[in-house]
Amino acid sequence: MRDSRKSKAYFSGIIEFRLDEVAEVVDRIDSHRYTDVGRANASSSVFSLLLQIMVMRYSRGDDLVEVLGGLEELLLARRRVDLCADALGAQDQMIRAVWEDLRPDRYTKYLWWLAFSVAAGMEGSYVRSALGLMKHAGEDELFDRVAIALGDTGRPAANHVLYRQYLPLAKAVASIQDRPGLVKKFLDGWYAGSRNLYWHGNHRDDDSGYMGYWAFEAALVVMLFDIDDSSFRDHEYYPADLVAYYRRQSGA
Repeated sequence: MRDSRKSKAYFSGIIEFRLDEVAEVVDRIDSHRYTDVGRANASSSVFSLLLQIMVMRYSRGDDLVEVLGGLEELLLARRRVDLCADALGAQDQMIRAVWEDLRPDRYTKYLWWLAFSVAAGMEGSYVRSALGLMKHAGEDELFDRVAIALGDTGRPAANHVLYRQYLPLAKAVASIQDRPGLVKKFLDGWYAGSRNLYWHGNHRDDDSGYMGYWAFEAALVVMLFDIDDSSFRDHEYYPADLVAYYRRQSGA
């Protein structure tokens, strides 16, 4: 167990429930039992559910090889969102921002996806495909600098962050001074800064779909920019096991 706020049985039950939900929704998408707009919306839900399952498996304490084994399915799920959005009629194209904009929850999901991808050592083609699906180049400093570090070298970099709570991480990326202190500052404010996200406070109920509280964004920056995490390795929101796995596998 990596997250002790809930029992192993709780996580196992919700994972099984989410897997059944994904299978049912995918079947409905493939058999065209939704409207065209409904298919795009359902596809976006599948991507979110698969990412939640990965987080829950991390919280449950699953072997990281098994946790990260879901990355290919996650990429396929995100591709399905674009395919369904592309298939919309011209009159509906204006609403595709519902599944593509960088609102706070999607911003976080994309950074988590990239964190899992880096930890797994996914090849460049995978990362390029993921970044291509995420889009939004030049809109957020942290997101852009992470993408550039991942090989998107021609990408324009914004000089501001979309969400203020990410400013310490952006500073940690942009500067070589006190990087560990800046990451710790982000971690200290992470939970409170996430209060408007759908999962904030979910640990209080047993039927809320609690995933675990992990700042995978911090792990992403630590891994990509080789930041010493010894001063915050035991922080309650820091996914230290993911970073340690990455460093063992990469020899970093």
